[in-house]
Amino acid sequence: MQGKHYYDQQTDLFKIELKTFLSEKIALYRLTDKINWEEVHSFYGPYYSCFGRPSVPTRTMVGLLLLKSMLNVPDEVLIPTWIQNPYWQYFCGEQCLRDTPPCDPSDLVHFRKRIGKKGSDYLLKLTFQLHSPEEYGQEQILLEPPCKKKTLLSLPMQNYTTLY
Repeated sequence: MQGKHYYDQQTDLFKIELKTFLSEKIALYRLTDKINWEEVHSFYGPYYSCFGRPSVPTRTMVGLLLLKSMLNVPDEVLIPTWIQNPYWQYFCGEQCLRDTPPCDPSDLVHFRKRIGKKGSDYLLKLTFQLHSPEEYGQEQILLEPPCKKKTLLSLPMQNYTTLY
């Protein structure tokens, strides 16, 4: 079952909305409005069951994966840093500051397995569109193939080492 963000101003009386104290000058704040989150939600909708316990919201999972790829951090570092950074929380769809993790780092692994290659390709396309939407509209994005193997001489051991 697909999770959703719920915010009720009446029950969260003493919580301050993130939007009220975050600066609009920060790039990540502005980037939040450039993503069509409804389209992302509808694309990843079929990957969820209609039954069972609600999962972590799609926007949170996709936001975490985008942050991970933008900042090149491992899952185990991403989640604790997310707790400390209100801009990251706002980017992932939170309305108020949270002091608890949105998910376990292993949930990101499970999400990547669930969405597979098609979902990962959509995430990559979304990343390219954030940089230049008119340039990458509906065209196919071509990626450079992996680098060829190179052989280097390791000085201390005086033998050849293969690098990828």
